[in-house]
Amino acid sequence: MAKVAGILGKKVGMTQLFDSKGEVRPATVLQAGPCVITQHKTVTRDGYESAQIGLVEFVKEKRLTQPMRGHFAKHNLPPMK
Repeated sequence: MAKVAGILGKKVGMTQLFDSKGEVRPATVLQAGPCVITQHKTVTRDGYESAQIGLVEFVKEKRLTQPMRGHFAKHNLPPMK
């Protein structure tokens, strides 16, 4: 299985940092995690291996589409983004 490196989070805002020359550089502030695995696919069952990860940011159920509600209900998870 290929491993993908990255970060899952929510943009909080922007700020500025100074580099070694004293020049201003823009920087994005992220709130990372917590994350939860919402679905796990296996080679024996699905033909490939993967994991679906969700950022734990709970939402009202009415804000989700019907397919997303069913997906979370099937895996016994609360509604989240």
